[in-house]
Amino acid sequence: VHSTPVIEFTLSDTALCLKNNEFIFNNNSSNPDGLSLSYSWDLGDSTRVNTSNTYRKYSKSGDYFVRLIGESSFGCKDSTIEKLTIFEQPFASFLTVNSNQCYRDNEFEFINTSKIKGNEILKSYWDFGDGRFDTASNPKLSFMTPGIFNVTLAIESTKGCKDTSTSKVNIYEEPTVKFSVIKSDTCFEKNLIKFTNNSSTNNQSTFTYKWIFGDHNESIGDNPIHKYSSFDTFEIQLKGTTSFGCVDSFFQEVIIYPNPSADFSVNGLQQC
Repeated sequence: VHSTPVIEFTLSDTALCLKNNEFIFNNNSSNPDGLSLSYSWDLGDSTRVNTSNTYRKYSKSGDYFVRLIGESSFGCKDSTIEKLTIFEQPFASFLTVNSNQCYRDNEFEFINTSKIKGNEILKSYWDFGDGRFDTASNPKLSFMTPGIFNVTLAIESTKGCKDTSTSKVNIYEEPTVKFSVIKSDTCFEKNLIKFTNNSSTNNQSTFTYKWIFGDHNESIGDNPIHKYSSFDTFEIQLKGTTSFGCVDSFFQEVIIYPNPSADFSVNGLQQC
């Protein structure tokens, strides 16, 4: 009478998340007769192998029942079954409302669109790339400095399964709009005001300009010259807009004086 083999195996894990899962099956079977055994594995997903030890990466979540059958050269058999579980994998994603903004009054809204099968609640961990963090589902944030920041959302299921998603936001530096006037006060006769544009930007963008001369006249030139048709005090505005839509303005007054009117009278044209 030949002995029945003792079939045993261990799993490297009994439960893993779907992403990057890998199970290693270690065969600990023995045969009291001392003779070698042949093996057949049923890995629970229609996969079958005949090696002594094996491993498997599963493509779907769920419970799997892994069976190992051992058989001696005399036809004596035994088997054992172990259960393993693949947890649902969450998928991290989010939307940024207007991901490109100018620094002044910037406010970013992040909408969490992460998903997982079922009604499982996901934990959210936000890294805004500027040293600040949040655990809100849909946070809002204003950045303190211009620049490009990598915003990362990490999510975690109740089973500890994780995923991340990263997206960039751009905060454009504000332009500095300024101009000077060669002579800011002059007489009306032959007045001709020359404006020198001193505006600048550090964000690799280009400018468009709008000059408002305070007398219902405007210009889009870089360095315009303007003649006033009346005397008064006029407030000049230069509005500069970068190609990224960032805006700044500068104001200065010019004074146009009325021309003097030369006149005199004589108290009697003939006198002794």
